Amino acid sequence: MLIGLQTFAEVPVRDGVPQSHGETLRQTVEAAVLAERVGLHAFTIGEHHRVDYPVPSPEMRGSSPTRTPREG
Repeated sequence: MLIGLQTFAEVPVRDGVPQSHGETLRQTVEAAVLAERVGLHAFTIGEHHRVDYPVPSPEMRGSSPTRTPREG
């Protein structure tokens, strides 16, 4: 069986204040690193073209390969 995770990297809102896109992207990369570390077979990021979703973005596409050797 293959197990993986899917995210859209949505921006959480805490106390009425949205988290920054930069923080959301950092947390998404950290989740990808952790997923690889624990042996998941996939970590995928869906695309939404809206203001409240920071993906797709050059920062996201450029940061994961430097942290996860199996990026593809």
